[in-house]
Amino acid sequence: MHTQSKNQDSSASAAVKKQSLLSRRTDLDLTNGPLFSTMIRFALPLLLANLINTMFHSMDIMVLSRFAEGNEVAALGATSAVNALFSSLCVGICTGVTIILARLVGRGEAEKTRRVVSTAILTGAMLGVLMGALGMVINRPFLSWTDCPTDCIED
Repeated sequence: MHTQSKNQDSSASAAVKKQSLLSRRTDLDLTNGPLFSTMIRFALPLLLANLINTMFHSMDIMVLSRFAEGNEVAALGATSAVNALFSSLCVGICTGVTIILARLVGRGEAEKTRRVVSTAILTGAMLGVLMGALGMVINRPFLSWTDCPTDCIED
């Protein structure tokens, strides 16, 4: 009987530890403490996202190079500037929405938070379609402005 209660205690203790790890918050105070290390901790997720995006683009080029010829691969590489432009615009918009959401959550305004989230999702979908269409329209002029070879633009 003693071992059974001991096992129950250790199970309960493990459950509490697991729950505390999942619900643990790490607050990042940007107003106090050492500036450099705080900025690094703040920037690491952004750096990681940029690294993943770069690796994704590199994988695109590697896969395409196995199935296509030089001009097609060069055309994909040439469009990376356009992709980076649109990705940066999306990151900026998402950052703005995040700031608004942080303020609303901080104030405890749940209903406004729900409205902002639903509006952001709808706006994001509409902007995605708009930016896709805009990208198709401005891709050729943009590549011409960057002195991309004509062979790459045609492919």
